[in-house]
Amino acid sequence: MTLRERLHPDLVAGIRAAGPIVIGIIPFALVTGITAIGAGLTIAETVGMSVIVFRAPHS
Repeated sequence: MTLRERLHPDLVAGIRAAGPIVIGIIPFALVTGITAIGAGLTIAETVGMSVIVFRAPHS
């Protein structure tokens, strides 16, 4: 049984639908990570900052 046969069709459709946005997120993530390291932040600090800054907005 191949991987495609084991995956639920809705999961495969979701992965395909998310593909275009992932192409835009990857360069942004690289730039953000490189800039944070250049500023002297650790990986944990960078992830924490991203969680705080880009979390869902309040109502």
